[in-house]
Amino acid sequence: MVITEQAQILLEPDHAISIINKPFTINVSIKSDIPANAFSGLIEFNPEILQVTAIEYNTSIVDLWVTKPWHENGEGTINFAGGTTRDGGFTGHDSLLTITFTPITAGVGTVRITNAQILAHNGLGSELKIKPTADALFTDTSLDTQARIISSNIDKTSSFSIVNKTPDFDLNDDGTIGLLDISIFMPNLFSNNPIYDFNLDGKVNTTDFSMLLNAKTN
Repeated sequence: MVITEQAQILLEPDHAISIINKPFTINVSIKSDIPANAFSGLIEFNPEILQVTAIEYNTSIVDLWVTKPWHENGEGTINFAGGTTRDGGFTGHDSLLTITFTPITAGVGTVRITNAQILAHNGLGSELKIKPTADALFTDTSLDTQARIISSNIDKTSSFSIVNKTPDFDLNDDGTIGLLDISIFMPNLFSNNPIYDFNLDGKVNTTDFSMLLNAKTN
């Protein structure tokens, strides 16, 4: 039985703006209300716009890796599969991976996680007579029948707008970004006015509005 509301893998933040050649980070986070002990998935990104420059692992969540996260910039993929040996498994909300991307050209860079699974901590490891190896822990056929999948087939996408310079959100030039700038923007929502196309995708839409809200200083 899949209970997707009790556990999930998140991409944080889910959208942002960056400048060419300026690195930024995205967290692959685990959020689980019930004990979990194994996590896997495939991260996809468009390598024409984004390149991976570093991956940091949170070993307090995963201390055994079956597939240690590794990037193939040319293919735009990062595979990961691993779990925790801590007593009681993992509950809460914490970062599993922190990935540093460096934008190499302007455009919309998407980061997507697919084929993800989270397995419940159901005491399988402690019931084995012989301490399992990492491979045995996650590939033993008994996992299919004894380990409960608490979240599966997760599909999450984050979108990152890459521009040549930081957009000017101060639409009334008063040195702050606030309600006056929002009031100036709103009549131009869904227009073709390039002044309000903050991510330079040729459209003025809710993405640009969201970027303005994130930039708000008062």
